[in-house]
Amino acid sequence: VRLGVCSLLVVLLVGGLAGLEAWPVSGFRLFSVPRTAEDVGDQVVLIDRDGHERPLRHDDMPTGAAMSTRDIADFDEWDTPARAERCAVWADIGRSLGVDVVAVRVDEVHSLKRPDAPPPTRSVLAECPVPG
Repeated sequence: VRLGVCSLLVVLLVGGLAGLEAWPVSGFRLFSVPRTAEDVGDQVVLIDRDGHERPLRHDDMPTGAAMSTRDIADFDEWDTPARAERCAVWADIGRSLGVDVVAVRVDEVHSLKRPDAPPPTRSVLAECPVPG
């Protein structure tokens, strides 16, 4: 029993120190990241022929096509073929939702976590036209 408990503690300690995120071993980032008054996230936006914009929600994406905010955050640093491929996937999803997609944009969204907060501000991380 003592050997089992010691082994478990060593595994958890190594996982925490190494920052591993393999369940049940975890780097405990969920609880170690400081919470701030400002929320920063990324959002995929579909643009149609008339210039109307529609955010592509995580719920709209089929299993396997969804990406976390962490994956999208460095989208502007991806090489051109990888970005074009991902934009084509998002455009196809938008078309399946009835949007006549001609471009896909990834925005960085800043919002304050207060009831009386102003609307979120956006800045464009990347934009790519998609073949129609």
